[in-house]
Amino acid sequence: MNYIFGKFIHESQIDIKSVVTEASSKTKSFAKVDIYEVLNVLSRLETLWKNGAKYHQKALELLKTKNTYSMDLNRISLEVLCSLVNRENLKSRLESEFKNIQCLNTFSPLSLYKGKIYYRPLGTLLHITAGNVFLGAIDSLLMGLLTKNVSLVKLSSCNGEIPLLFMESLIEADTEGLLVDKISLLKWKGGNQEIESYLKKNVDGIITWGGEDMVNSYKANLGENVKLINHGPKISFHVISEDAYNNGFVDFDALATDICLWEQRACANSQNIFLENGININEFNSYLAKALKNYAYSRSDIDENEQVELLKDYFLGIHYEFQTGIRAIREDEFQIVGDHNILNPSSLNRCIKVKSYNSVKSLTEMLSQFSFYLQTCGLSVMANEVGNYKKELALCGVNRITDPGSMLSSLDGSPHDGQYSLQELTVICADETSDTINHFLFNIDTPFYDAFKGKGLESYPLLSGEEIAQFGIHKDRSLLNRRISEGLVFSSGGTSGSPKYALYAGQEFRQIANLLGQSYLDNGLNPGEHVANLFMAGNMWSSFSAIQYALEYCKVVQFPMGAQMKAGEIAKVIGSFQIKTLFGLPGLLLQLAQEQKHLSIDRIFYAGEHFSKDAMDYLTQIWGVKEFISAGYACVDVGPIGYQTKDCLPGEHYLFDGIHLEIIDEEAVITSTIRTAMPVIRYKTGDRVRIISKNQGLIKFKLLGRVDSKINIWSSRFELSEIREVLMKLGHCEDFQVVLRNNDSRASNKGADKLILRLGRPLDREQLLTLLYEQLTDLNQTQSYDFFEENTYIQLGQFDLSPKTGKFKILCDERSY
Repeated sequence: MNYIFGKFIHESQIDIKSVVTEASSKTKSFAKVDIYEVLNVLSRLETLWKNGAKYHQKALELLKTKNTYSMDLNRISLEVLCSLVNRENLKSRLESEFKNIQCLNTFSPLSLYKGKIYYRPLGTLLHITAGNVFLGAIDSLLMGLLTKNVSLVKLSSCNGEIPLLFMESLIEADTEGLLVDKISLLKWKGGNQEIESYLKKNVDGIITWGGEDMVNSYKANLGENVKLINHGPKISFHVISEDAYNNGFVDFDALATDICLWEQRACANSQNIFLENGININEFNSYLAKALKNYAYSRSDIDENEQVELLKDYFLGIHYEFQTGIRAIREDEFQIVGDHNILNPSSLNRCIKVKSYNSVKSLTEMLSQFSFYLQTCGLSVMANEVGNYKKELALCGVNRITDPGSMLSSLDGSPHDGQYSLQELTVICADETSDTINHFLFNIDTPFYDAFKGKGLESYPLLSGEEIAQFGIHKDRSLLNRRISEGLVFSSGGTSGSPKYALYAGQEFRQIANLLGQSYLDNGLNPGEHVANLFMAGNMWSSFSAIQYALEYCKVVQFPMGAQMKAGEIAKVIGSFQIKTLFGLPGLLLQLAQEQKHLSIDRIFYAGEHFSKDAMDYLTQIWGVKEFISAGYACVDVGPIGYQTKDCLPGEHYLFDGIHLEIIDEEAVITSTIRTAMPVIRYKTGDRVRIISKNQGLIKFKLLGRVDSKINIWSSRFELSEIREVLMKLGHCEDFQVVLRNNDSRASNKGADKLILRLGRPLDREQLLTLLYEQLTDLNQTQSYDFFEENTYIQLGQFDLSPKTGKFKILCDERSY
């Protein structure tokens, strides 16, 4: 039986030309299907195939009539099938290879690449599957579907029934009809020149799984535009060092699993074991024989030809025993033999060949002759040996190294035969155009912005914190991408009555952290350097997590202490580990310096608020700081905006790639094309900025202060509305004004800014400050009341007016940047 684009066909004859023509007509429509819709359909199969479910039972009935494997191994195979279609496993597989899954849908950002990447399908993909494991055909088909290739699968005469049953289940799962008409499962006798010659010239790609003769037949006379992805004959083996064996670190049950599972017919099964000289081979073989004898599952029935091959290997082993004294062991379900060949396949069906080697260097020099055929090595060595062994094995041609017992269970997303198989089924298309903003607007899928689809950026409304609070993600999903289902949620301020939250997809947050990390490396941070992260942790602050991920990218030795750790404990760690670089909020670093004056610090990366010259001078005097570098200009709602380089003066930054800056009435208005999980378009930052220069696409700007109602001071954030609320409780309904200034360098809290609160009429100072301190929760979690009281000044009348417009301003940020 064949399955052709949605229909089961009983006729044995295949009109291959019409199949290929129809397949080609479907390639563009399949390429436009959303990858998340593909995941949705495939993940429904897990329920249909789980233990005891309808298709699990049908498969077991079919497999009872087959002699390929024992029923125990068939049950294991069905468990693996379920894991193959598990949604998280599928997603992990895609993320491991493509990093940003969205790149399979459209041009999207990828890591630090400044353009965008789209992984387009090859088109029509022919799968030539092996008959040794029925899972192979199903897994190959899944690979084609995950990369949105129209798939033509040649079924093995041995294992065609289960893939056809799989298609039956897919029809049931694919209620939308997205996938079932993009697949054909075909049977023809191998070597049919008419069919195979036509396919080799007229499909877009061929992926082969099998023996050398088959692979070579598809290489011959291949069409010029046809890509061949070759998974040909491979051999896998164990390597065991003398020290690992003598110290009892060899797990014989794990070795048995790598030998017995699927009767050595998978390319990752071990067929040879290499023992370092000094190991008693007869003793080793006795232990291994015991483990093989006790293996949980009995061997599958084998035919006469397989019995003959086993006997050949056994009698060669008897000859080797006569020459060397290394005994050959033969039992009903396994055999262990030795031979003189450097590397050679066994007769399978639990036949293992044991050899010896002098050193890792001599072993890998020998194996290098067979580099094309090497695949997996199950490695048992000591900790002091493992680095050298892994490097030497990789250089001689081994593509995969595992612990014994894991050779048949690869991690999701692992490369296969030295390449990322899913990537091989796509073509990488790069977008290097500068029109990223319109592309971003066209592709966002967020209810809040539906009405503006297809319009230019200038048509989108300006967005403030009030809208983000009003349409908060804790209330509805209108600001969220319709496809988002995971992420990190951070608090971005707001009063208790109207809190604001920002959501970042996990992958998106990592990408942002990597951008920040690269800017730190460019500013002289060195891998291996000891670095303290003293940003605020907890309370849903984003800064600590972002810096932590960024420092992971920088490969430094990180001390994630957080600013709420006691000053004495922070100083103790800094001294014990000779930490010379600190990341943190200026206000909290100043407090630490006032309590721990003896520290010696070379470099400070800061963010979250401005760092006045007085404060920098103070830390230079006390700690000997040589460099003050911005850890990035950012805000939680929109993400990272700018970074500093060594040519930047205080307050100056360059715009990150992917960030679009508008300046409206001096205010920075930001659209970030990086933020796709919760797109924030034309966000009013509340920061005044001025463009310094534009050079070869790089925009340099300077921060000038605040224009809106948000106050950043003393490592805390609060709103003018919170101050107004306290004043109204005290019966003060008149105008008021908040002025932020650098403190006098002679003040006791050197470098700390001061807050001036101007009132229309007098109020009791102690009562006012007490209520303010209680209301401003971000402040009272960061600073002591004494600090707040000492740096807050109450004045009457004489409000400042804007020198430019003459208008009254509630917030006047007069600090030098």
